[in-house]
Amino acid sequence: MNEQTSMTLGPFTIKREAFVVVLVILFSLAVAAILFTAGLDASNPIIQRSTTVESTHASCDQPGEMPCWITVPASPYASVQIVSALLLIPLGLWLGWASREGTGVRVFLSLFVVSLQFCITRAVFELLEERRLDHIYHDVTIVGPDNVLEAEKVFTSASAMAFVMLSILALIILVLVHLTNRPSRTSSAPAARLDVWWWLLAAIFWGVTLTISIQPDPYGRIMRFVADGIIVTIIVTFVSFVLTLMVGMFGGLGRLSHNRLIAGLTSLYVEVIRGIPLLVQLMWWYFAFPAAVQNLGRALQIEALMRYQANPVAMAIIGLVICYAAYMTEIYRAGIQSIPTGQMEAARSLGMNYFQSMRYIILPQAIRVILPPVGNEFIALLKDSSLVSVVAVIDLSRRGREFASSQFIPIETWMMVAVLYLIMTLLSARVVSWIEHQTKFER
Repeated sequence: MNEQTSMTLGPFTIKREAFVVVLVILFSLAVAAILFTAGLDASNPIIQRSTTVESTHASCDQPGEMPCWITVPASPYASVQIVSALLLIPLGLWLGWASREGTGVRVFLSLFVVSLQFCITRAVFELLEERRLDHIYHDVTIVGPDNVLEAEKVFTSASAMAFVMLSILALIILVLVHLTNRPSRTSSAPAARLDVWWWLLAAIFWGVTLTISIQPDPYGRIMRFVADGIIVTIIVTFVSFVLTLMVGMFGGLGRLSHNRLIAGLTSLYVEVIRGIPLLVQLMWWYFAFPAAVQNLGRALQIEALMRYQANPVAMAIIGLVICYAAYMTEIYRAGIQSIPTGQMEAARSLGMNYFQSMRYIILPQAIRVILPPVGNEFIALLKDSSLVSVVAVIDLSRRGREFASSQFIPIETWMMVAVLYLIMTLLSARVVSWIEHQTKFER
């Protein structure tokens, strides 16, 4: 009877469903109380805005172009945010608990679905506010410290962008948690427990969300200012890592080559590159390499080379690849040498040549061995990508430095930049751990 009831009502038994319903009611009431309490303060940007400013808007009583004082009405969208939260929170909890994963994953997914809907509704609320007040912003007259509407415009727009970014991050975390904890193809049982480091990532996410909600200035403005830098950092890291994997594989094969010239040149490359700091290499590629190309062009009287100018992103990627490929070469070499020599002998006895043996027999086994150090190299590359800011690449670090120097708030800016780097590295580490688990085999 209980099983039939469970099948009819969904993924809950009667006792569990009653517990979830009570939890939903309490949580919804708590959220509503927080939102209504925040709305009691007329200057609080979460619920309402009621500010007196000097403006030339048509609603002024005085004729002509003379400015007058008008009152910006309180937000009519506060009720929309509250109602949407009350409606979506039960749905979010149900979707999280209806998953097939273990109890810990269900709790995590439930909380993050709620976080996702909060960030989305808050972003929509801020965008509606910006559109509602846009015509008033257009006619604002700056009169000094008494006029706070221009600052509110910046806060509103920055908060909207910040919560859009947080919504995307919450969705990424939801997808990754679901993928890394669902039952595998070989077993219908879910993971025994949720990786504890996901909770650290969740705590950081909720801390950032709460901070931006309470203090959109300066944290919301920081998030909006560095948004394009985050994209550049991710692109530079992924492109450099993919190229590093390919160059490192050829380097590892070169180190193991029976040709002394190839093995010697590869060993020379590894020893030289590993002995020069990454920052020096990046500076050389951006400043010295273009000058060398131009000198070569003048010597050969080639106009294109004489006019050569370095592309910052391309030079940064080249510098990262050349440096990290030296370390990746040693990782590939160690992984290949860890495979018993009998594997190669067996492959050759079956009629395979050297390249076929490496492709179908040796490398697939070596890749499983080198996954942990390769994952560590990716995380190190992600952090070291901050060095490309010294060669005019507008990445996360450079955008943070520009904001801190222009607004004179270094503590808040660099704290936010550090947290953003930490979020990216924690996400990368969780993905690497999942890949290692999926490719693990019994020895």
